Amino acid sequence: MVDAIVQELMFLPFDTESKLLRIVEELLEQACFAYGRATMADMMQRKGWKCASMVHLSEWAGILRVRRNDMKTTIDEDNYEVILRAMKEIRGVLVERTPVDTVKLDELLLSSCKLVKMLGQTEYVRGITWLHQQVHEAISTLGLDVEPFYTKARGVHREIQEQRVKLKIQEEQNREELRSVQERLEELAAKNVDMLLAEFRKRY
Repeated sequence: MVDAIVQELMFLPFDTESKLLRIVEELLEQACFAYGRATMADMMQRKGWKCASMVHLSEWAGILRVRRNDMKTTIDEDNYEVILRAMKEIRGVLVERTPVDTVKLDELLLSSCKLVKMLGQTEYVRGITWLHQQVHEAISTLGLDVEPFYTKARGVHREIQEQRVKLKIQEEQNREELRSVQERLEELAAKNVDMLLAEFRKRY
């Protein structure tokens, strides 16, 4: 486990992350709306959905989960759930204002690419794939640039941990010495008081 002091998870500034995910969200909602209009027009008409912005990603995730058997896809059940979960997580980041690290961000973008391909909406595949590739490359390059600093930080942290162990041992030894001195002083004080009490009895 990586110690919290040497934090290896990287986060984009939330302003940048939210701008990126809003674009992704909009593309996915448009792709889902186009898919819905082509395959479930009656339902969409019944609900009064006339444009992509009327249906958010979490709603589409629920619809696609219910209509799993209607989907013509080779994606297995587990990966299908990962894609649906990513749809809700993207929505959650934007609504709850909860940032995700760059590894998770890359996973969300990858799932977004898979979703658009699964829906067969080639019109949106190019844009979302380009975004994923560019962001992935930028993040990977950043990771390579920062690795020497993490290596150095881990080394410094390891030295600090070793020093802490040594200091803890020294602290315990010092505490034992103080305890021993205190016990001797207490014994000496007790003898002195006993002598005073004996003298008191003689006198009074």
